[in-house]
Amino acid sequence: MKNLIEFLVKSGNTFFPFIGESQVLPLFVWNFMSQKRMFDKSIIETDNFLNVSLSAKAIYFLLGMEADDEGFVSPQRILRLYGGEKGDLKNLIDTGLIIPFKSGVVVITDWNQNNWLDTRRIKPTQYQEEKKLLTLNDCRKYVLSHCLASAK
Repeated sequence: MKNLIEFLVKSGNTFFPFIGESQVLPLFVWNFMSQKRMFDKSIIETDNFLNVSLSAKAIYFLLGMEADDEGFVSPQRILRLYGGEKGDLKNLIDTGLIIPFKSGVVVITDWNQNNWLDTRRIKPTQYQEEKKLLTLNDCRKYVLSHCLASAK
């Protein structure tokens, strides 16, 4: 199919286990280009996540798979590669699952909860200016620094 997001939504449980009646993804790891990415069940079972559309969920997982070692990724690249709508990104932003920056990059807010990477193996993000605008809260979740109203 031309549009991967459409394929994921229509294919049921054949590719991503989160698509289907239960809409719950068991904790799994997908080895992709020699990088392992995880999705914590405690994040994807929240009402916040369950209330987003199926296509927005697919975008969230694709963002997670393509993100660098610190959770930063270009959403436009994902939309061009796999399909999807800007409305899906807006849905993820509105629910607080990703934080957008003026540069066009986004960060996955729960990245550090989803992925426990060995600090000796982490490749620092190329988006250092954007990273400076963030802090980690007590739950290891990215939040905008208190002195900023918005990074949009």
